[in-house]
Amino acid sequence: MITTPDTSVLASDLLAGKAVAVTFKSTNEETFLTINSLIAKILSRCNLKFLIDTCITVVREIVLNAVKANAKRVFFKSSGLDIFNGKSYDRGMAGFRRVITDFQSLREDLTKSPLKITVRFTKNERFIVISVKNTAAMTDDEAARLLQRIDLGLRENDFNEIYEDAHDTAEGAGLGIIISLLLLKNAGLDPRQFRLHRDEQSTSVEFRVPMDPRKPTVESEIKLRIIDEIESLPTFPKHILELQGLCDNPKSNIDAISKKILSDPSLTADVLKISNSAGFISGKRIDNITDAIIIIGLRNLKSILIATATRRILDRRYKRYESIWDHCNKTAFYGRLIAEITGQPRLSEQVFIAGLLHDIGKIALLAADESLAGKIGMTAGRMRVGTTPVLEEVYIGISHTTIGRLVSEKWNFPEFISVAIEHHHTPLSAPEAQRGVVTIVYLANMLCEIEMKNFDMSFIETEILEDLGLRERVRFNEFFAAIQERYERHTSSLRGQ
Repeated sequence: MITTPDTSVLASDLLAGKAVAVTFKSTNEETFLTINSLIAKILSRCNLKFLIDTCITVVREIVLNAVKANAKRVFFKSSGLDIFNGKSYDRGMAGFRRVITDFQSLREDLTKSPLKITVRFTKNERFIVISVKNTAAMTDDEAARLLQRIDLGLRENDFNEIYEDAHDTAEGAGLGIIISLLLLKNAGLDPRQFRLHRDEQSTSVEFRVPMDPRKPTVESEIKLRIIDEIESLPTFPKHILELQGLCDNPKSNIDAISKKILSDPSLTADVLKISNSAGFISGKRIDNITDAIIIIGLRNLKSILIATATRRILDRRYKRYESIWDHCNKTAFYGRLIAEITGQPRLSEQVFIAGLLHDIGKIALLAADESLAGKIGMTAGRMRVGTTPVLEEVYIGISHTTIGRLVSEKWNFPEFISVAIEHHHTPLSAPEAQRGVVTIVYLANMLCEIEMKNFDMSFIETEILEDLGLRERVRFNEFFAAIQERYERHTSSLRGQ
């Protein structure tokens, strides 16, 4: 059980110069939510928000290995085996490998044992020091294996080579520890600050976060290939560019715009589909282009043209990624509702279009190297990383958000769309002029991720929850349930048409 779960108080104590800690015997999602929340609040208050994902991932990996190490000792003791005896160790590991797959029984034994794990934070003028200590001595062989992996992580930078060679399902602390070091290096942190300390009563692993880290630039082959690919993307079709120009001209004739749209049956269908979607609910069904233009307006028509042209080019150039588009569609719908419910209806159309396009960078990333993208996804799942940009930066040197921004610049998207694409994972760093749209797209995306069990409310930026009056979990749950209910009503009505 976590001893002090009030992470706001703990973060304040750390900034006041006190050491703070979270202690537990075993882990569950509540444990990690508390640890993650504390890391996020500490780094946010120290203006180190860009390191949150990295530090959460690294700490989680260290904690999981500490729990597994303690579980191993509980199992050996219950089996009457000496973990420090070579023959007993080999025999005990054979049995431990069989029971580790059913961790629930081991978790119950851990809660009854005297073994504890403490995640401790200290701060001085130069560093925030994060350590994970468990009250169990490490064997010499265990220490040798861990030090070997740390050495590999210090030396290597090629993820593909490490991925193939570093799996260790028997002992743990294999690929995850090495990736942790890659994460630290990529974030501009000195991996040599990742240290193992052991004595006869305990084992601890710590790393230091400098108060002024320097972020390096990774130039991988796939990153350069993606950039070349973006530069080679075709421009929007001539008739789309002409329509955009007409939308920008206040003297444009609606009939002329309608005829030009109707000359492209596929575009006509796309415009009508989006005009009747959750983004532009008008109270009646729109069944002709003239009505669509009158109801949604020329400014929104231009945004719809951008969304339809983008999807058509990406789907033609690359294989279709329906799961990405489905996620974008739901994010757009949720964003529209969030804007309405929170009293910001003037942003709803912009939010909807930005939501439709916020993940276009993922398509270019997958198209460049789907096998590597698959490895990123599997590693994110294994390490319980809810969002992939931090791993994309490690493996590729560029994240899907940056890729999306480059695509948006290639096609001259309005700034609110480009900024939402770039900052839908980092809303607090978005320019003030676009902060409202970005914040809503971020929250809509987070709600979709929460539905997928990737995140929890505690992962959402505290400032955003406070601004929207959603800090209390009960209020947040009510808010989320209302959005889900309206989405279900909308999709049900579409199925009934």
